[in-house]
Amino acid sequence: MKRLSRRENGLLSILVVLSLLVLVGGQLPEPDLDGWLGAILGPVLTALHRGPYSELVDFVSGLATLIGLVVAFKQSGAAEPSDDGGTRRDRSIPPPPTVPAVAPPPAVPSSPYATSRFAFRHQVERDFLGRETELDWLDRAWAAGLHIVSIVAWGGVGKTALVAHWLHTRFFARDFKPIDGLPAPAAYFDWSFYDQGTVPAEDNSAARVGSVGSFFERALVHFGDPDPNRPGQGERLAGLVQARRTLFVIDGLEPLQAPPGSARPGRLLDPDLENFIRALLQRNPGLLVITSRQALPDLEGAAALCDQRDLHELARASAIRLLRQFQVTGTEDELAAACERFGCHALSLTLLGRFLFDAHGGDIRCIDRIDLHNADLATPDRHRTAWKVLAAYEDWLCPPPSARASAPRPAGGWAWSAAGRTWRRIAGSLRGRRDPQAADAPRARRRTLAVLRLTGLFDRPASPECLAALRAAPPIRGLTDALTGLDEDGWRALLRGSERARLIRLSTHPGGALGLDAHPLVRDYFAEQVRLHLPAAFAAAHARLFDHLCTATPHRPDDLEGLQPLYQAVRHGCLAGRQQEACEKVYRERILRGTGPGGNYSTFKLGAIGADLGAVAAFFDAPWVRVSPNLAEPDRAWLLNEAAFRLRALGRLTEALGPMRIYGESEVQAERWTNAAIGYSNLSELELTRGLLPDAVTDARAAVAHADRSGDAARRMISRTTAADALHQSGETAEAGRRFAEAERMQRELQPQYPLLYSLRGFQYCDWLLAPAERAAWRVLGGAGFQPAIMTAATVPPASPVPTVGPPPVPDAATAADPDGLAPTDPLAACIDVERRAAKMFEWRVPTDTLLDIALDHLILARARLLRALLTGHLPPPGPDPEALAAVAGLRQAGMMHELPRALLTVAWSQALSGDPDAARAALDEALQIARRGPMPLFEADVLLYRARLGGGASRPPFGDVATAARGQDAPAPSSPQADLAAARRLIEHHGYGRRLPELEDAEAALQVATADWGTPNAD
Repeated sequence: MKRLSRRENGLLSILVVLSLLVLVGGQLPEPDLDGWLGAILGPVLTALHRGPYSELVDFVSGLATLIGLVVAFKQSGAAEPSDDGGTRRDRSIPPPPTVPAVAPPPAVPSSPYATSRFAFRHQVERDFLGRETELDWLDRAWAAGLHIVSIVAWGGVGKTALVAHWLHTRFFARDFKPIDGLPAPAAYFDWSFYDQGTVPAEDNSAARVGSVGSFFERALVHFGDPDPNRPGQGERLAGLVQARRTLFVIDGLEPLQAPPGSARPGRLLDPDLENFIRALLQRNPGLLVITSRQALPDLEGAAALCDQRDLHELARASAIRLLRQFQVTGTEDELAAACERFGCHALSLTLLGRFLFDAHGGDIRCIDRIDLHNADLATPDRHRTAWKVLAAYEDWLCPPPSARASAPRPAGGWAWSAAGRTWRRIAGSLRGRRDPQAADAPRARRRTLAVLRLTGLFDRPASPECLAALRAAPPIRGLTDALTGLDEDGWRALLRGSERARLIRLSTHPGGALGLDAHPLVRDYFAEQVRLHLPAAFAAAHARLFDHLCTATPHRPDDLEGLQPLYQAVRHGCLAGRQQEACEKVYRERILRGTGPGGNYSTFKLGAIGADLGAVAAFFDAPWVRVSPNLAEPDRAWLLNEAAFRLRALGRLTEALGPMRIYGESEVQAERWTNAAIGYSNLSELELTRGLLPDAVTDARAAVAHADRSGDAARRMISRTTAADALHQSGETAEAGRRFAEAERMQRELQPQYPLLYSLRGFQYCDWLLAPAERAAWRVLGGAGFQPAIMTAATVPPASPVPTVGPPPVPDAATAADPDGLAPTDPLAACIDVERRAAKMFEWRVPTDTLLDIALDHLILARARLLRALLTGHLPPPGPDPEALAAVAGLRQAGMMHELPRALLTVAWSQALSGDPDAARAALDEALQIARRGPMPLFEADVLLYRARLGGGASRPPFGDVATAARGQDAPAPSSPQADLAAARRLIEHHGYGRRLPELEDAEAALQVATADWGTPNAD
């Protein structure tokens, strides 16, 4: 005789125990049955689910129903008095056990009323925007007599908000009075099978209501059924609803639907609910509104009676308006990019808006610092949180082992609510007719959950190659083992099914391979779950991706697109705990191509400031304060400077100040003097842009001292130009000139073939040289101390052709500065000298020149030419200056937002003189916006000065808009130069902006002359 295996012995033992349970259960009275089943069969179910006999779970669940049937049959077969005084036995299937009598329901009032359980009546979406098309669709459905409408979307898109807003605006707010074209309902009822956080977690009486029994009991009582617990609840409720024009709302139906990965996703799991919906589909004088994450297959093919629609994310305009409601500040383009990044998903944008306002004053540029999980936790007053929505997804796909044993039982007792369905499963199992797809459903759901967890490893769309690396053998325990044995066809089918369930988005790559992406909310949630609960798998997966991307990517790609896999590799390496390797071998060696001469390739040649900052952020445990301790100390200090430099370039000056100062101080403590000089030079330039002029001068002098201690000749020269520029802006003109002259002598010694200061240093020197010419040009326009030199259109000689790029012809002239470099000797000579210097920059152009260098060369050339034209009375030709536009475009491409206002000011002046006040105003507006967001108070003062002196669009310009009058054009609309000059004075005095003080005084004097002659600029 063949011996039974251990598995077979265990199976036989379980069957014997279960047989005994049937016998024991059959002897119990019905009132004790529920407690006994929960105490005995609950642990059995849990043990089977966790052990090797998980296929018996359905069998044991059915056994509970069988026990209930045995008890019910035994009690119903007891002797009952007959009509003739004897006894009889009813051999038919008995009715369910009697239930306690309920109080008769109140009469249904003539006006509609709602239950108090669900919060639709009290739920007002303060942040509801847009959805006009969907609201009109619901109006038409109610008016036209559709039987059912179903709104389908994944969590957080706004299904519940849409229905709630429609109900409030069309019914509740009007106390159900008729609206033109919309009949009033005779009855109303709503229910949610998933509260999605609409009630507080501590409210135990209003916990999640996934129980269909509670739904039928409350609904039947509401509509006047005298015995709501009798069988046939679905048909009876449908009949009551069909008796009058009823508006019936079922929100969050998905807990009662088969989840993705099932044999038939979306099908209703409860027969009574299925009967109820099918009955209303056939006949319904009112309207049933359903919201769910999944479409209902039962509604397919009935387009004449129902309408099932996907609810897409918000339109971009509505999404931007939503962020504006949270007082998020930024340009339209920046807000649009943020909305696109978060998929215009209403709940995500709400989290984003609240978090940015609370943590960063609403600055959209801080979007890279948002952690959706922390943002979710930071709103404890908001019960409908994103994390609860996503936790429900996880439970929905893969419920915990004890879920069946502990799930709330429907009203009416264990046996009667699911007897038919469960008995069919038991009979099918006993006959060996179990559906193989149904048997594989738990595995399919685990695979779907594995796909979602994979999305949490990425911060961007996952390529087919990265997914293949993760699925490769050996499996990553806890993460990809559910995908073991899945061939390519099965993998594609799994992805397609998840896409149909709106859990992921697929993209097709060459060869038909599938990449996937998920909403950032989904990615962040599952990243957090894997990191917390599967830490070993989390590290192993990121390490595998790091190795794959480093191997599969060319060593040093030439363009930004080619660098993307390396940026991605840096992040995965850091998350795998391999920060040092990611820093040295990927970021510094392959992305930057080193940091010496010709290095920083991605930054200076490609202008990839934002991408670089994203890579640097991966090394921080807390941006921008604490770098990962897995890095060597010099690298930690260096990364602080990397972050600060890029934050400054992006105009995020307040964030940049802290890490830049920490870097400089740490390098001084380590006595790395060259790095200390770099740190303090950068700090001085940042403080100058922030308007902290005394600090800028102090730290620039410290940079000179550190550079001298280092002995680095190039750094000694650069630090002196930094100090000279800070002194120049502070109004210390003579000392600034000495510093510039000293730096240029060092430059000639260091590189005799390039005897002039170039790059940023050359621009700063030229800015100092042109300062007197700029003041003189404004005085020419304003008439303060000079007679206006601009001629009328008839007397202006033809302008010489201006090249689009490259240097213009420059007249011969001696140098504009005196031998000691203390001050320019003549404004016009200064313009000529600067034009010659700019011509040399184009002549010396080499392939390693950075985008910033080239843009600044165009800018200084445009400024010198404009000033020379004004001083000589030769207006520039109509239209924008191509050199100024090239400077703006170059600075944008370089990503140097902290330098962009300089170019915009020159463009505004050029456009105003060429007779295009609208373009001039647009340039000034953009420069002012950048300056105020920085904050960059010195640039803000510049903009205000420019705007006032250009007339600000005044109808009678205080400075005489000669160019406009000469060309016979109408003047722009009125504005207030007085207010601009007053604001400029406050900024100049507060920040010690001595460089602009003489120009301000000239402008104020010219304004007094103008107002004395005209009265007021805006007078009729």
